[in-house]
Amino acid sequence: MASSASGTLELLADNDILVSEQQIRMEDIAAQYRRGPLTPFAIDRNTFLQLGVGDALPQPVGANTNWERGFVPLHAADPDPVRLYALNGTIGTTPSQPSFTWKLTVPKPVDVYAGEDILYGAVIAQHNNASQVSSVIAGRDIIRPQIAFLGEGALWVEAGRNLTFVAGEGILSRGGIMSTGNVLVANFGEARKGTDIDTPNLALPDKGGDINMIAGTAGGADYAGFADLYLDPRNASDPAFPLSYPANAGKVVRTYEKELGEFLKGLSYEDRPASERRALFAALPSSPSRRSCRKCCSPS
Repeated sequence: MASSASGTLELLADNDILVSEQQIRMEDIAAQYRRGPLTPFAIDRNTFLQLGVGDALPQPVGANTNWERGFVPLHAADPDPVRLYALNGTIGTTPSQPSFTWKLTVPKPVDVYAGEDILYGAVIAQHNNASQVSSVIAGRDIIRPQIAFLGEGALWVEAGRNLTFVAGEGILSRGGIMSTGNVLVANFGEARKGTDIDTPNLALPDKGGDINMIAGTAGGADYAGFADLYLDPRNASDPAFPLSYPANAGKVVRTYEKELGEFLKGLSYEDRPASERRALFAALPSSPSRRSCRKCCSPS
């Protein structure tokens, strides 16, 4: 797909989304480096895009242009993720290629959902600020996933039954600049600019984000019930007595209102009174709310 600051992709199906062995890719090229009929370019042996003819592009493609991406993320002001929804079916490859890998590479968050399975998917997303969340959710199984996201924020991966990897594969979070810093991931068989060396995206901070994985949720998880119990300081037990003590009935060892405050600050909410925090949490979309519950019940 051609590069555009407001461009997006939405595939919505009642049943299956089946892709042949190929890549769905959204280009990440800043406006000043895009080619068109008024901006000359040349193709060398159909393998290497040589931008500019003569002096048409004074700056060569390289670190000084962030490899055409510029130094502000193209989708920095774009609130919409790329969406692939198979409401009652599976996202995978065509029946003639059942075990091949389909690929989705986009310079913005993704929201991938299948009511049944997600099979053999290689998904690369990009978070352009620290509050962004990508999600890959299947009502049944996620089989052989390869999922990566660049930048900060978080990735939520959820399978109603099983989350199954094969040896040597898994889930990766990489910052924009590393020793082999890149916007594409080498073990997905990707290479940029016709070389074997991946290039850093200098528009992103050298930071990674959070990864949350959960399986076996087909019966549902009571996130709201957890929040009501563990995010309300009134439910903290008296530490002088055991939980079995009558005055501690229905109480918990500790509550997590402090962690909730830090989590909300990470979503760009400034300091809010404790009385407002739970209401803010309840109003969040489902993925951030789930992530907060997971973070709250993790060890400090």
